[in-house]
Amino acid sequence: MQWIWNGEAKAGEYAEFRCAFTLSEKQAVLKIGADWEYAAYINGVFAANGQYVDGAGVKTVDEIDISSLVRVGNNELVIVAYHMGGDYSAGRASAACVGFRIASGNKTVAESGKNTQSRPFRKIYAESYLMTPQYGLCWGYNLAEQSEKWTDSVVVTPDFTERERLNKRFILTEPLPVTVCAQGIYKENGGETAAEIMQNAWLSARRFSEMTNEKRLTHAQLIAPLTFTAKGGDGVYIIVDTEKETAGYLSLCVTVKKSCRALLGWGEHLSDLRVRTAIGGRNFGSFLTLNKGENILYDDIHRMGARYLCLFVPCDAVTLSVFSLREAVYPFADISKDFGDRLLNRIYETGKRTLQLCAHAHYEDCPWREQALYGMDSRNQMLFGYGVFGEYELPRAGLRDMMGGLGPDGLPELCPPSRNVLTIPSFALYWFLAFGENVRADYNSDFVREMLPAADKMFEVFRAKLHADGVHNFTASRYWNFYEWVDGLDGGMIFRDGIIPETSDAILTALFVSSAKEMAFVHRAAGNENAAREYEKLGSDAACTLEKFYDAKSGLYFSFLDDKGKGYGLHGYTQAVILLTDAVPQERTARMTQALKKPPENMGKCTFATLQAKYDAIVQYSGDTEFCLNEICELFGGMLFKGATSYWETAEGEADFEDAGSLCHAWSSVPCYFMNKYLGK
Repeated sequence: MQWIWNGEAKAGEYAEFRCAFTLSEKQAVLKIGADWEYAAYINGVFAANGQYVDGAGVKTVDEIDISSLVRVGNNELVIVAYHMGGDYSAGRASAACVGFRIASGNKTVAESGKNTQSRPFRKIYAESYLMTPQYGLCWGYNLAEQSEKWTDSVVVTPDFTERERLNKRFILTEPLPVTVCAQGIYKENGGETAAEIMQNAWLSARRFSEMTNEKRLTHAQLIAPLTFTAKGGDGVYIIVDTEKETAGYLSLCVTVKKSCRALLGWGEHLSDLRVRTAIGGRNFGSFLTLNKGENILYDDIHRMGARYLCLFVPCDAVTLSVFSLREAVYPFADISKDFGDRLLNRIYETGKRTLQLCAHAHYEDCPWREQALYGMDSRNQMLFGYGVFGEYELPRAGLRDMMGGLGPDGLPELCPPSRNVLTIPSFALYWFLAFGENVRADYNSDFVREMLPAADKMFEVFRAKLHADGVHNFTASRYWNFYEWVDGLDGGMIFRDGIIPETSDAILTALFVSSAKEMAFVHRAAGNENAAREYEKLGSDAACTLEKFYDAKSGLYFSFLDDKGKGYGLHGYTQAVILLTDAVPQERTARMTQALKKPPENMGKCTFATLQAKYDAIVQYSGDTEFCLNEICELFGGMLFKGATSYWETAEGEADFEDAGSLCHAWSSVPCYFMNKYLGK
């Protein structure tokens, strides 16, 4: 397949391609790929989007049956594509390109090439500032922009090998039902970005009936066009609620009496008594240039994570017909569960939805702020999802991507398959846990043979860090020694220039022990008995060093040893992962499990990210499922009673990380895992 672009590409460029083709029968298949994102249309009807997030040297080509969209005779394919052109957590820079082929039966009827017509796509444009450092550039919409002339495309020499998709493609729903939840007039009060202008604007609320001449109880649901009128200020603002956290693509139909530049925003909550669009350099908003009259916008390129949408229009009359998101849904199997309790069922279903919202082209930490693949987050999602969905393709795709992006130091990138200036060593050890868990859940011999050589190589990195006092930390500036968002385990300063002191690390040591066990299991399953025994010996040797971290005074294990062998730092997560190595003398386990259930004042508590280890350790060594279940009801049921529709990144919710806490984070879906494993469902 030839790969093309519209002339010389620039970072953040959007391009449009079209190709006419003729069919003698109503049957056709489209193969398509792009360097970052595409949206394909057949005869003016949406056909597909959702490019897989590829790493270096490979390009995923989707195969889409378009038979329902074609007709006998003349047809047209139109593609809109986005060239990201930079390295961010969500993806890596690569050459701008689009490729396609349409086949009917065994005959190719159309194919990308230099004669494919193309032009810059001006309805969407890149801004000079970031949405977030992890996601990449923000964007704007210009519905008043006139299209440019079509020209021939330029053939691009690929630096990759084409491959079939590793998992399923997500599907799009119809626009979700929304309710108008706030409206009024606004006055701009400073700000450079669209998000900042909305965040800073003075708002003056008006009653729904006052602005629409309709009753709120019967007309606030946007099921028919609504006209909002108001005098004063700089114009009208409207906020709609999808009534649940979601992830999807914008649908908008708005009518105005004059051409104008409006503002569009999205967010997860109304804690600021508005949609929080700007937070510490993050921008969840776009400029929107409208024509006089009706404006229709379907953005099939940018996926938004949000519950609320807002529109600020500098007019005294605005008619809103559609303002919603088309939810992007990974086609997991729908497996029903009933735990015999309404609260437990609701807790489980909310965890299930959280997992769904954080899976698209690959697993994501969150659909709102980053949309990035992290080792710890995705291991939780994989493990929790086995019982919820019975899904194995998506986990294997993620594990391949992580292993396919090893850096010169032998460790995966922070967010594979992107390129990052730093990485988290412990997240590489989570890869071994996830690998073993996938093999246990659904053994696939081809996958195991594919992964083992690189897995053995990566394990050597940690083997070299094993000493008589445990596994040592990683000291160079590339390494962020993060475990969870708890004082002492958050890795300190993320970006730094110099090296840090070398310490012995109990969590790395415990994860090393458990990872060695998983590698021994996988090698044995693959028939490699000698390798299995070697890993068992490695794990046993590392387990012996855990004794160095034991504090007889507290009956617990320190998290770290300094260069003089003095222990410091007590954390719940440390106790849990050490217990799960099965290397703790029996007489110590009761004190450790008690500390997990009732942490002493000087011990850091486990966060949502590490509750799986905490609960498994408690049940394994005390059998106290009731304690765990009660805590789940308190923590996650408490979130539901506060209005959560998906589980938060941390217990502090939106207020954490200086008001940038995610309200949909799949590493927090541990109730699903616990109920499936321990409630016998």
